[in-house]
Amino acid sequence: MLIEENNFSATESIEAAWHKVKGSKGSFWAVLIIVLLINVLKFGIDLYIKHSTGPSGVVTGVIPLILLLVVIALNLLKAFLTLGLIYLGIQRAFDIAISYKMISFVFTVGLFLRVLLLYFLEGLILLPAILLVIIPTLSMSNMDTSSALFKLLIACDYVAAAMLGCFLLMRLYLALPITIAEKVWPWTAISESFASTKGHVWQLILLLALNIGIFIVSCIPLGLGLIWALPYGLISLGMVYRMLRGDQTKVESNPTLV
Repeated sequence: MLIEENNFSATESIEAAWHKVKGSKGSFWAVLIIVLLINVLKFGIDLYIKHSTGPSGVVTGVIPLILLLVVIALNLLKAFLTLGLIYLGIQRAFDIAISYKMISFVFTVGLFLRVLLLYFLEGLILLPAILLVIIPTLSMSNMDTSSALFKLLIACDYVAAAMLGCFLLMRLYLALPITIAEKVWPWTAISESFASTKGHVWQLILLLALNIGIFIVSCIPLGLGLIWALPYGLISLGMVYRMLRGDQTKVESNPTLV
């Protein structure tokens, strides 16, 4: 399929991403299975720790404390593996042959710190939408909540918060892929994401809605459809990155974070 970069279409993105699932499922699932095993192990440890807490709710004993450290380590490993899956999705979107071994690229302290900082900055950007929900909720004790005017104002406030939050999330859509693939700092990634998604918000919302539908349908036949849907979702993010950033950057098959 011919892909027109910087001419983004939700339907074309879905078609291209779905086509690239073939031949790449094994690499994705080699990592996804490890993530699933981590979740199962964490669930078992959490149950053990919960039954080991004292009457005050504080963890007691040496073994639960050691297991608590294990959970922290597992969460870190899961975070790195998730970044690795996104990286594989980007690589596959550029028609690069992928292997599970390629996730070693993300196992660097530099990238980890950049991603943490990115999440912090994104939280600040999303703060206005969050405040639109929190402030009216906190002021309810001083207002007549039974009045029709109050209910109307609250409804309008929540709609405005949802619209603003959705708009900001779509403009930040590429911030994480840019941080991973282009080896830039978060403020640069955020700026580039806003620039790349300009004029494409509605197509990104449509893509998100269609992808949600794809995942729902994939879960119906005993979840068997997820064998294809999960790799597709990762490649889909990479396809958005390629179609909106393809002529501005070159994704290497074995880049080094600097």
